[in-house]
Amino acid sequence: MSVLMFDDINEDVLKEHGLDDKDVTFIKELIEGVKTSECSYEGRDEEKSFLYEIVANKQNGIDVDKWDYFAR
Repeated sequence: MSVLMFDDINEDVLKEHGLDDKDVTFIKELIEGVKTSECSYEGRDEEKSFLYEIVANKQNGIDVDKWDYFAR
């Protein structure tokens, strides 16, 4: 559902904020999370793969999603 909402954002708005296609892919991957155990992300290179763990950390479960849940 969140990806669909993101898709509704006007392309001009994304470009206005300096986001290119790779950035849009990265954001969608952050929203959707890992689909398989052998996932290769396209939105960022391997040296930046740690960014995905900040949003949804599958190794220890401590991530932004968890803190958001606790805050609510």
